[in-house]
Formats: sequence, structure tokens, C-alpha cells
Amino acid sequence: MFSRALLKSVRHFEVGRWSFCTFRAMCQVKKEASARFVPNFLRRQNHVTLDERVNICATVRTFSSKSSDTTTSFHVQNRDDFNARVLHAKIPIIVDFHAEWCGPCKQLGPSLEKEVASHDQNVMLAKVDVDDHGDIAMEYKIMAVPTVMLFKDGKSVDSFQGNIDDDLIKKFVQDAADS
Repeated sequence: MFSRALLKSVRHFEVGRWSFCTFRAMCQVKKEASARFVPNFLRRQNHVTLDERVNICATVRTFSSKSSDTTTSFHVQNRDDFNARVLHAKIPIIVDFHAEWCGPCKQLGPSLEKEVASHDQNVMLAKVDVDDHGDIAMEYKIMAVPTVMLFKDGKSVDSFQGNIDDDLIKKFVQDAADS
């Protein structure tokens, strides 16, 4: 079996329809994918194929205190999904307008997800990629990313732009959860 330290170093990624784990530490699993349809980036020695991922990630979740699959955040799929899950929600929804290429977005996202997850379903996080859903971004006049907006009863009631300190994120999410 794998050591606990090694299992903690596993990170799970999804690229399109391919899902795989990669190790930050020295990889003890050095199998190469044999299927001819597996992309080259999955064949490198420090990547694990889909079949191996199932076993390894199941073991990692056993040791992890929190699963990577949370029910406190979701990615908006389209306009109808935004309307149903954000505007008609019964609880406050924090919407993170971000972009894949945005450095500050990559820093803010995990902090925001962690803080929202700590509030036990009193508030949820919706992630909107402005490149994929420009119509939603234009409707809410998003001029810079990251922009975070708080929605209650279908209306935007608070927002901030840019990457902010963890203390301010905590206060923003706490205020959202309390109201």
C-alpha cells in the first residue's frame, strides 16, 4: 500500500473528459498507459491512468479530511442553469466570475471554496467562467476578473473585485451565511 505522506501529495485534475492524478512528490506508481487512445500527457511516468486513478483516489479520500467533491460549490453550465441555481436559490449564493488565464482568479478560487465549505450549506459558491458565459458577465457588468458577487433572493446585494486577504474573504462569506 502507499504511505500516508505520498497519498497526501496526490492532486486530482480533470482535463476535458480525461481525469487523472499527478504526484508532487516522487511517484511510486510508474505505469504507462497502454491504450492507444489515451493522450500523450497521460503516458508520462508521473501521471496515472484512469483505471489506476480509481484505486489511488479512493485511497486518498480515506486519508483526506475533506473530499475534493464538495456540494457547496458548482460550475454554472449555461444561462438556464444560472437562473435556476443562483437567481431562484433559497440560500445566499456567492458567484465567482473568473477566467482560466487569470492569475489572481487562481489564487482567490481555492480560498473562497475553502471558506464557503466551512459554512455547512448556509451559503453556496457558483463559479462562472467569463470566457464561456460572456452574456452573464455582461448582464452584471463584470469589467474585471476576479469579481465576486453575493446574490440573495435573485438580486446582487454585495460584491468585490480582485484578490483580497483571507480575513476579508472570511468576513464576506460569514456575512453572507448569517443573513
